[in-house]
Amino acid sequence: MKRNKLLHIYLFTFGFFYYLILPLIVLIWNLFDGYPGMNYLYMYYDKSFLCDYIFISMGVLFSFILGSLMPIFYIKKRKCKENKVVYNKIIVLFLVMLFIFANIVIYYNKGLLFNGYVGDIDILFTGQITSINTVFLFFLLYYIDVKKKFYTLFMFILLSFTEFCIVLLGMGSRMYVFIPCIALLVYYYDKGKLLLKHVFVILTFLIVLLLTMAIWRLGDTVVSFDKLLFMSCAEPLYTWVSAVSMFSENEFCYFSFPDNFITSFLNFIPSVLLPNKSDFISLVDIKFEAPFGALSLLVSLVYNFGVFGSFLALFFLGLFFTYVRYNFSGYFGNTYYYCICSVIPFQLFRDNLSIVNKMIFYNFLIIPIAILLLSNLIKWIIVRYCNNLHE
Repeated sequence: MKRNKLLHIYLFTFGFFYYLILPLIVLIWNLFDGYPGMNYLYMYYDKSFLCDYIFISMGVLFSFILGSLMPIFYIKKRKCKENKVVYNKIIVLFLVMLFIFANIVIYYNKGLLFNGYVGDIDILFTGQITSINTVFLFFLLYYIDVKKKFYTLFMFILLSFTEFCIVLLGMGSRMYVFIPCIALLVYYYDKGKLLLKHVFVILTFLIVLLLTMAIWRLGDTVVSFDKLLFMSCAEPLYTWVSAVSMFSENEFCYFSFPDNFITSFLNFIPSVLLPNKSDFISLVDIKFEAPFGALSLLVSLVYNFGVFGSFLALFFLGLFFTYVRYNFSGYFGNTYYYCICSVIPFQLFRDNLSIVNKMIFYNFLIIPIAILLLSNLIKWIIVRYCNNLHE
């Protein structure tokens, strides 16, 4: 195994420094004092818990890296036969049905379009389009290597995916547009079609573009370097409020029962079938403040697993990503790896575990598997029925 193929380690390390270290540097150097929302950080920050914070944060980082590297020492990469890409007309039918359903939802919520920057976000509407868009992202990557062979299907997926991204941007969901961008960059970098410097340039351009949109969201039409610099730090700073307030108001257990994590799998149930599913997911019952909505990874980990339990959880998470990287062969496994890597650097560090679990195990795994298996099953039934008619 080659360590440079474990791209999830680099993505996690970036998220670690961006969400857990950068806010600490900003507070220590007293940066952005007087900027919107900064009073919350200075309100809760206390040097007395600095050692505990650094210990837990570094423990989380090294546990994930150790779990990711552990298989290198005792697992030899097996030579697996490359699975062929699965394609039949039933898959097209499923995707067309999803496309039609999504556009019906968009049509009935057209009054909310492009109001996401000035009003409240409709969670049900955004969630439905987000879930469908992630499915189209999966199949976009799944067929990208064979796009010449299935050109019509690929273009349909690409255009549908582009439409849903535009709708999500109009709803103010920049994160769910940025995630597909990361997945595509990881794919092109892993395939050797982009060098690291190219990835850096593209990523910088995307970040500046999204930050500019964030400034406009605040109603400010003048974009300056200072505003862009603050907005680039605002995401981890606002997320860090939940972490710093947790450390200032709680004493931590070594291990905890992960009731929030376990019940978070209820989020797999489609909102159409269970609109109030969030009521059944155990809340993170620990003292913290999240005035800007985002929830730090440390809050989710410490509440669910405790301090040392968090280290174990991140160890197994790293192990899982490496297992997927080297034991899921073929188009499906590679596509799944690229998709779940896109969740790591941002969403993992700032969203509730119920959202992260749904992205990793439901949107990117269960739904694509279901579509592929059902399409093959229906095709087999049709073929067998036709053969019986001819006999």
